[in-house]
Order: sequence, then C-alpha cells, then structure tokens
Amino acid sequence: MLDSTGTPIPTYTQDDVMALGRALTGWTYPTQAGRRCKNITRNITVGPWWRSNRTNDAGAKTLLGQSVAAGQSAEQELDSVLTIIFNHSNMPPFIGKQLIEKLVTSNPSAAYVQRVAQAFASGKFNSYGSGKRGDMQATVAAILLDAEARRGDLARQQRIPMTGNCASR
Repeated sequence: MLDSTGTPIPTYTQDDVMALGRALTGWTYPTQAGRRCKNITRNITVGPWWRSNRTNDAGAKTLLGQSVAAGQSAEQELDSVLTIIFNHSNMPPFIGKQLIEKLVTSNPSAAYVQRVAQAFASGKFNSYGSGKRGDMQATVAAILLDAEARRGDLARQQRIPMTGNCASR
C-alpha cells in the first residue's frame, strides 16, 4: 500500500514482530522417545508440532492492531494469530501478486494484482468461488482468465508452469 506521495506504508512494526514471536513461543516438534531436542533436525523429530506449556507466553498480545486475549489454549492463540494475518488488508494483494508471478508473469501490472486481490478478498470471480475470503477457485480463475494473462505475449509463460505442474503428477 502507498500513501498519497507514493511512499510505501509500513505494514507492521517491530512490536508486531515481537508479538508474533511471543504468540509462537513454545511451539516445537516432538522428539523420538528417549531423545532430547536441542536443535531441530530430521533425525530426532517425529510428528506434528506441539506446544510446550513450560515455555509458552500466555499473556495478552496486540498484533497488527488486533488483540490476542490472554489465557487461550495454544491452538486458540495460534488460530487467533493466523486469523488476524489472514484478514489483514495487505493479504489479498500479497497472495495475488505471488500467485500471478508463479503462474503467469513476473511483472504484473498493479491493476491486474488489484483485480486478483478483489477475487481473493470477496471469494468470487464471475461464477467461480464460494464467496468466502481466500477462495482459491475464485483467485486462480481471476488469475488465469484475466485479459492481461491471456495476452499473446504472456501465453507461453502461462502454459509452462501449468504443463510442468500437470506433467509431474
């Protein structure tokens, strides 16, 4: 996002980074029976992440201007943090641009990114999507069916990643 002079508006602050770090404190991989986890390596980690209550920071936090309540379970706190990030206003253009760059072109126009961001935010593109924010069917349809993606100079770029993805399955 840019201000009226074209200068980027900071998305997050150092306090946000610290709050996110506090929210993720205590999450780790489980170890094999009889092994102590000093460093994360493939040899000693098994299974999904789990939360160590001993190292957990269960206090209240503020992330991106939103409150994360104290005393939540580890899973509730993680869900709160991910929901805050997912609903942030910069998420749709960020995801849109990343996907456009991977699927169509490395230099999309701002208007193209904005059209895809709108599909991500609304969860709808023409008849595609559920109407829920982040709907990937709507987002990918907006990317691939956009007039900018279908221009002749981009057609070859569009097919290469799709061919590679289909061929490797």
